[in-house]
Amino acid sequence: FGNWIFVNFPYDNEVWAILNEKNIHPDDVVVVQDSHAQLEALQKRWYQANRTEIDREIREREDREANERRIKDEEQKRRMEEMKMIAEQERNERLAERQRKVEAGEPVDDEDDAAEKEMEQAILDDRNYEPKKEDFIDKIPETIPEVASGIDLTRLPPSTSPILFEQDTLPPAGIEQEAFVQQARTDITRISDLMKTVSSIYNIEPIIIELLKEDGEKLKTNEEIFQEAYDALEKQYKYTVIENESNEEEVDEEEEEAGVEEES
Repeated sequence: FGNWIFVNFPYDNEVWAILNEKNIHPDDVVVVQDSHAQLEALQKRWYQANRTEIDREIREREDREANERRIKDEEQKRRMEEMKMIAEQERNERLAERQRKVEAGEPVDDEDDAAEKEMEQAILDDRNYEPKKEDFIDKIPETIPEVASGIDLTRLPPSTSPILFEQDTLPPAGIEQEAFVQQARTDITRISDLMKTVSSIYNIEPIIIELLKEDGEKLKTNEEIFQEAYDALEKQYKYTVIENESNEEEVDEEEEEAGVEEES
């Protein structure tokens, strides 16, 4: 079992436990990690690889939310209209009853006058009601598309050429980005636990490679990551001269002894 290289090997403890039972041990383990607190490197790579799909999901979600807000506003407006109609109907009934009492010479109660004034004031307040901006500030979309009055036949079709973008672009904040970060943190925790198991069972120190460059902002390219992994693996098989003071002292003593023997 030699010369096998596994890419994206499952980070499942059960899989590694089976390998250990079969006495299949890896020679080296390379882990590419993102140590940034907000996992910006993983976010950038995820957005870079799936930008078209992510942008499409964001547009669909925003359209769906805008449609839900529109339906909710229309329902609220419909209910307000119904309440106005009911209030107007009750007001007309009270006026008719009051007029009947006046024509019949029956006394009109003060309570009826008070109720009538209260009803008129409620209707007036309802007609002049304007919602406060802060009541709906979180429900108003950032941009409201204008409804075209007609079709412009002279307008050119949209461009189908690919949009160029920077490699180090973070995904737009939203549900999609939050879901990815949450899943990534879960995976990172599992990988960290697995690396501890690998170190203890196989007695291997994993080779850790950072996704971000030393400036902590820009991403490393795939070529740079590959070269760094290659250098780290190759370094283990290179001879290294280790100097220590004890060896130098022994060499000096041997030279002195050789000099004494020559003199004698």
